[in-house]
Amino acid sequence: MSGRLYNIEFSGAVIAGWDVDEVKANLSKLLKANEEKIYKLFSGGRFILKRNINHQTAIKIHSALKKVGADCIISPVQDSCAAEPPPVPPQQGAGRPDQRPEATAGPVSEASEIRPKKFWYLVAILLFLVPMLAGGITIFNTFTSYFSSGTQLVVPGE
Repeated sequence: MSGRLYNIEFSGAVIAGWDVDEVKANLSKLLKANEEKIYKLFSGGRFILKRNINHQTAIKIHSALKKVGADCIISPVQDSCAAEPPPVPPQQGAGRPDQRPEATAGPVSEASEIRPKKFWYLVAILLFLVPMLAGGITIFNTFTSYFSSGTQLVVPGE
């Protein structure tokens, strides 16, 4: 093969707006993979889906994966040779502003995936609800004890 070679890499990231289960089902159909292979793809590691392919094939596969919701990247093979490689299309998803180099790459989560869990919603409600209830009960008890004590207000001129 002449020219520069590329790999299609996937790290389990999903394009913003896509449901993970839907993307898993789509990838299963597209790649003709069983459930175990799909589970491995979404385990957080970086996997090479296709190795040593030319630029045109890389673009076709990249666009097919984007259509099913998978956020993959095209990376040039380090030891392939070419005088001037063709331009690689922009690979930034809506939720991923930058790509980290392969050496430091790890699981990248999108902004839409960073949400507090149900536990933290409960903690926030309790932090506001408990003081409000305590204050309401205190005010109620104060008025009740004042009016039930038999104390009468003396108005001047009576």
